[in-house]
Amino acid sequence: MKKKIQGLIQQYAEIYQRFEDFQRKGLLPNGDQKTGVIGEYYAHCYYQSKPGVKSVEYAKSGEAFDLLLKLESGAEKRIQVKCVSAHSKSRRIAPININDDKEKPFDEILFLDLDINFKPIGMYINSFEELKKSVSANTTQTNRVIGATMKGRYGETGKITKGSEIINWSENRVGELNDVLQNVD
Repeated sequence: MKKKIQGLIQQYAEIYQRFEDFQRKGLLPNGDQKTGVIGEYYAHCYYQSKPGVKSVEYAKSGEAFDLLLKLESGAEKRIQVKCVSAHSKSRRIAPININDDKEKPFDEILFLDLDINFKPIGMYINSFEELKKSVSANTTQTNRVIGATMKGRYGETGKITKGSEIINWSENRVGELNDVLQNVD
């Protein structure tokens, strides 16, 4: 059994290194949390396909957003991405910063639910204004949302979770994303 475990660790190390190689080349965003890296990649593909988007760049480390969209109009749009896979039993979303002294930290936030094979099964987009209004109306948290959970399924049994009420889950756009991903070269 120990040989099997050691072999598994070696395979994981090889895949992890391949992720790191793509990240160094700028083909994937930086980050140790590979589920988040995968989510940002999917979001990058999605936004790159939208009309009026000239380019999509991964944000620099430490920014309050994950993607910077440069629009054909000359304007910019900042996107924060939150991703959870079916491997997460808690379905907990990383903290969301909603208050910044200088300006709003993002324009849109994209919530992405992945199955156990890291394929998208849910995608929900909320505007900053929509999320901030919901947070103000429903919680005492004013600067940061901590402990929110993702709507979707987890594990091989596919147990369904409803997700935190402060997030608008009414429109699942995963079909749009999957259509885009089918045409990625």
